[in-house]
Amino acid sequence: MVGNVNTNINNVFVVLKTDKKFSFTNENEMESFLKTKFPDSSAVPSVYCSQREAPDLDLFDCLAIYSSGVPNQKYKI
Repeated sequence: MVGNVNTNINNVFVVLKTDKKFSFTNENEMESFLKTKFPDSSAVPSVYCSQREAPDLDLFDCLAIYSSGVPNQKYKI
């Protein structure tokens, strides 16, 4: 996967592009496809992801919301 990241004080917005196009039978299946891992920290974000409509089934938009501000640490998606 490759992606673009935009960050502000409370949010991290990521657009992910996969090598292949995927289709899912429901939203739960799509949510379980994307895994997020954040370093051990007290700042755990709320994460929301969605797949774009056809023909862009290889693009995913993800938003991580940190209520206390985005920590200055590396993270993985």
